Parts: sequence; structure tokens; C-alpha cells
Amino acid sequence: MSDKVKVDGGNSYKDPDFGDNTGYFTLPGSGKDQYWTQVDKKTGNVRIWQHQPGIILDKDIGTYNPRTGQVTFNDSLGGATDEQKELFSDPTNLQTVTQQAQSTVVQSQINDGIDPATAQINSETLTGSNAEGMANRTEFTGVMNEAINGKIDARSGTRDSNFGRHKYPADLAETDQDMIQFDVLKYVPNKLKQATGSFASFEENRGIGEDLKDRKPIGTVFLPIPGGIRDDQTVDWGESRLNPVEAAAANVALKFLTGQDAAGEVGKIGAQLTKRQNEVAGGLSIALSQAAVGGSGGLLTRQTGAIMNPNMELLFKSPQLRPFQFAFQLTPRSKDEAKSIMKIIRLFKQAMAPIRSDSMLFLKSPHTFRIKYLAKGKERHPYIGQIKECALLSCGVDYSPDQNYSTYEDGVMTAYQLSLQFKELEPVYNDDYGAGGDLPDNLDWDAGSANIIENNNSTTEEGEGITQEMVESINFYDESGNFIGDQ
Repeated sequence: MSDKVKVDGGNSYKDPDFGDNTGYFTLPGSGKDQYWTQVDKKTGNVRIWQHQPGIILDKDIGTYNPRTGQVTFNDSLGGATDEQKELFSDPTNLQTVTQQAQSTVVQSQINDGIDPATAQINSETLTGSNAEGMANRTEFTGVMNEAINGKIDARSGTRDSNFGRHKYPADLAETDQDMIQFDVLKYVPNKLKQATGSFASFEENRGIGEDLKDRKPIGTVFLPIPGGIRDDQTVDWGESRLNPVEAAAANVALKFLTGQDAAGEVGKIGAQLTKRQNEVAGGLSIALSQAAVGGSGGLLTRQTGAIMNPNMELLFKSPQLRPFQFAFQLTPRSKDEAKSIMKIIRLFKQAMAPIRSDSMLFLKSPHTFRIKYLAKGKERHPYIGQIKECALLSCGVDYSPDQNYSTYEDGVMTAYQLSLQFKELEPVYNDDYGAGGDLPDNLDWDAGSANIIENNNSTTEEGEGITQEMVESINFYDESGNFIGDQ
């Protein structure tokens, strides 16, 4: 059909072949009318033609300038009708014309030996749609590269430093009292790394305990150690079954994958079946019949009263991440203490919130926490387990923990209940404990020498301790052998 249009000396792009209708397009509301485009190589203007089967020439509708969005219609006799002028004045239809024009350029250039990617860029440039497209593509590519490199700018107003150093109560002794310390940390991902000739692995950018891998806290909170502290370490084990038929098939597959004699293994299985033919022939045929038809009708059990040995075993499945929960009763006793409580609550809420990127395209991970138990406000507590870096999953604030709305004269609540739920970012592994089995250096409890110290928020009381003589002097049974220890 392209021979209906006078060849213009190669000054425009036209679909090279209309025999399979690939160059034609239709528009909503135009019925079965078909159109095609011709693109000027210099100006990028798009000439719109209506396909007219059986007529010598196709109809020239007009010329569309994709840069200005204007259409110069052919008002001569036999040119564009009023309906067609209305049709090609619709922005949505003109967008279709632009896309079709780009397709015309791309197909023509590909036929001339230009690679598809370059042809696409050339078509966008020629039709004037490349400037915005390239800008958007460049911006998106830049944002994605920055995201991959971890350089995503946070939105203005984001707090990613200077959360401050806070404590409650105000007279919390940081030198002679046991306490719990929460450090806010910027989240650092363990990125994928792959050494040449080895399996992929991940970086280790997070430490444990005092080892922060050169990372600095951006905020700290000190609180009294609450009651009910604990750690629950669990792993996931599950039942596994592998009957003899499955085991044999798996063994053959393993031999094949490891480059061993899989065919020989099949021969050995056949020899074993021949040797135990009387035992396995009937049962195996029934089992295979059931497997062939599917279902769980227990055909083997119904026929023989036996089952295939499942070789059941409890197998390790995966580690579990440890959760930690804390509840603090915060009761302000002064204006300054009330301000400290407000800052502490805000720190936890803001640090756990996701971070919007400046482009609004991404959400960055919230800040994370290092949790430490301190003995006498100084060193890590030697008798309470360490906690790996954690994410704060939930921060709950009860403004009337005594089930009674109560405030001071200035409106400050008389008490706040702060509930925090954390979970470690990584499982605990065997090597985290180290190869040795040493206990803390100050763990030296000889009989009668260890004193019991009770830590109740801001006071420390030291008792006399329980001596061996005291233990030996206690008689828990009377002469008849009856237990009297609780009297």
C-alpha cells in the first residue's frame, strides 16, 4: 500500500510494508477507519494518512507537530472531515499518533541496521518527546544508582542525628546503680558481596555488645532495669519423612549431580530388590500403584496392614530471631523530669518510624537500637546475657496506667506506662559465644562469701549473706520424717 504515496526522496520515515497491517492503527470513535504515519526526518512533524482500500491514493488528513501539539488539517477537497478534525484534536488520540510515529521511526531505523535501543532514543528525539523522557530516565537511573549505593537523601525534617542523651529518673545514679541503656543507631544493611569463584555471601556490618563496627550512637536513654527481664532463645526443628523408595530415588539423583555412577546405583537397587523379592514385591507394587493414582487412601495398609517405613526424624529447619519486651512506669516528680519523659517517649517513637526519601520514591529503614544492661552504671552486666542489634517493633504509651485520668496543674500526666517490643536483626549463632567456656572474671562465689544485693531503682541494699553454717543448721524434717520446712 505504501506505493500509493509518492516517494519523497528518502526525506521521511514510512512503514516499509503494510501488507500485514502492522503500520496501521485505529482510534476510538473512528469505526473501522485505519490510519498510518509519515515522519519528516528533519522536523519530526508527523503526517497523518487515512488508509483507503481500493482507491488509488490514501487520504492526507493533516500534519501534526508533536512539539507544539498543533495539527494543521488538510482543508482541500477530499481532505479531513469535520469528524476527523474533532478526532485528531483530542489529546489522548494525539498521544496515540505520537506513539505510532515513534514506532514508524524505530522500525525504519532497525531495517537500516540501527540497534533497537538507539532507534528508540532517536525516535523520541525526533518527535520532541525525548527531552522529558530522557530527563525522567536520567533522574530515575540516578536515583536507582544512589539507592543501590546506599545514598538516598532523606526528606527535610528527618532526624538522623542528635537524639540527645536522656535518663529517668532525674536522680538516676550513673555510677553505682544497675540500669539499662538504649543506644539509637543508624541502620546499616549487610549488603550482598561475592568473591570471584565463590558463593555469594553478605557483609558483616553489625557487631555485638561493645563492638559497633566503628558506628556511633546518635541518641541514648538510661532507665532503671524493670522487672520481668528475660531472653528466649529458640530454634525451629520439624519432622521429616523419607521412605525407602524416596531415599533410593534421592540417592540416585545425588550420585548423578555429584558426577558419580548413577547407573551403577540403579543396578545396586535392583539387586537388593531381587534379593528381598518375597518381602518387598507385593508391598512395593501396592505402594507404587497408590503413588501412580495419587490420593491418600492407605492402599498399602488396607492390603497388608503395614506402611512404608517413613524413616521419621526431627531435623533442624532454621534459627529464630529473639524478641525482647520491656515495660517502664514513668512517673514525673518535677517539671524537668516531665520534660525528660516526653523526650524519651519521642525518641523511641521517632527512631522507629520509617524515613521518607527526598524523592518520595523510597522509604528508608528506621533507626535501630543497641541494648545493654549496665552493672553499677559502668560496665556491661556480666550476669545478664548480651543482646544483638535490635529493631523496635512496637512502642506503646499508656497515658492512664492506673486506669484513672490524672494530671498535674500544668496538664502533665501523673504517670506514663511505656511498653517496648524489640527483635534482634540477626539470629544468635554458636560462634557468637566464642570457643572458650570461661565465666566472668568476677564470678567467684565461695561458700559464705557471696552477698545478695537487691537493686530497687535508686537504692542498693547489701545483706549479710547466707553462710554454710546457717544452711547446715536448718532442719527441714521432724523426728517422724514429716516435712516442716515451710512452717
